[in-house]
Amino acid sequence: MRKILLFMYAGGLLASGFELSGTGSRELQLGGSDLVNASMWTAPFWNPALMAKDSGNQIGVSLNTIGLRGMYAMNTGILGYDGGYRLQDTVLSKKYISPVAGLGIVRDMENGWKVGFMEFTPFGLGSKWNLYEFPAGYYDTNDSTFEKPDFPEDNWQSDLKTYALYASLAYNINGKLKIGVSGGPLLGSVKLSKVSFVDPASFNPDASELPIQYRLLPVTTDIDANAMGFGANLGLSYDITPCLFMGAVFRYYSTLDFSGDASMALYLPKNDEIAQHLDSQSVFLMSGQVMEQEGTVDAPFKLPYEFALGLGYKKAKLGVYASFTYTKWSRFRNIIASFDNITLMQDTIERDTIRENFNDTYKFAAGMEYAISPVMNMRMGFYFDKSPIPDTTLTPLIPDINNKIGINMGIGRKVSENIGVFIGGEYIYTPKREVNRQNNYSYEKDYMPGTYKLSAMAGNLSIVYTF
Repeated sequence: MRKILLFMYAGGLLASGFELSGTGSRELQLGGSDLVNASMWTAPFWNPALMAKDSGNQIGVSLNTIGLRGMYAMNTGILGYDGGYRLQDTVLSKKYISPVAGLGIVRDMENGWKVGFMEFTPFGLGSKWNLYEFPAGYYDTNDSTFEKPDFPEDNWQSDLKTYALYASLAYNINGKLKIGVSGGPLLGSVKLSKVSFVDPASFNPDASELPIQYRLLPVTTDIDANAMGFGANLGLSYDITPCLFMGAVFRYYSTLDFSGDASMALYLPKNDEIAQHLDSQSVFLMSGQVMEQEGTVDAPFKLPYEFALGLGYKKAKLGVYASFTYTKWSRFRNIIASFDNITLMQDTIERDTIRENFNDTYKFAAGMEYAISPVMNMRMGFYFDKSPIPDTTLTPLIPDINNKIGINMGIGRKVSENIGVFIGGEYIYTPKREVNRQNNYSYEKDYMPGTYKLSAMAGNLSIVYTF
């Protein structure tokens, strides 16, 4: 059985698709359920209106880390993946830990107004897979001068990073009703690599007689691009009673129009005996050449909208919170990469479409906090988060393999009159997912069948200064 290393990363805590769960240790300890009492410095993300819920100024910083472990048992039947070996080829993961930081500042103005600034990471994704290797006999030659080309080890990978820089404004209208808005630039970078195939018979009918290991020629595609967009949050908070609160927030993200560099490489096989029987126009098919081209690419990412509604009850030592979030992931239908100046096999490559066809999703979260002393609180939280990816487009490129259940715990302690420290942890359970190989499956389909598994543990730390 061929074992392949998988390297996965998701900065911060996981949510659906490639969205992250937010920032602030206290809020994450509660499972992201608190839309009515979040710390002022995290309010520009969770609910901008909450900047105006208390008087005073606040500065906070956070650090989130996550360690992932995954497995993928391939069942594609494609030579170079699991075909030609046994039809269940196990993919094991490396364990990987990555930190992501957040920063927020809120300042009290006069007459119920608050202003603030926050840096956070709303989306992030990373995976590196060594899925493909040349099938046996792909290079069959006695030519001592021929050097077998090196195929990229990380031949399937995705690396998406985003950074939101939001200014924010909130107003306490009458003591019960607060409103707020935050927004600003959204910076993004993406690296994508994948393997596709060319059937030589599509441009040379005689190639249909070639042995099976020469019928699918691997093509690597690599994209390295950057983008700038915009995001904004609108929020309100209402005190129903002195102990019961309601909050709502709408989160908007513009399309990130990535632009950057692209390259493609076609790896031709080499077989001296077969080459002797090919005509002069076809002999290059067995030359062992690597045909490489570089150019530019444009690739828009349509990010989702979100609407979240939360309730909270807080009295004396106890606080209980719940929230429901609806995410419009159906905006993310395709990654359409449009290329310039890339030609392979005398054909101009104009575009490559990675179909995703995400579904809209929802997340339910609940949390509780209890003051065990005047200076220390304990918290726990839970959430259920639905995956947006259908079986028909699931691949290792975006490995949000299934619905997730998160269990969170943590504590917060005042270490001085103005400084609080929060530390928490999370276990994320994801059931395994079986994606069946349909009878008509081929290398041209948008999914990779097999069994996917993933589990994760995370930690978070925040330091908050109130003055």
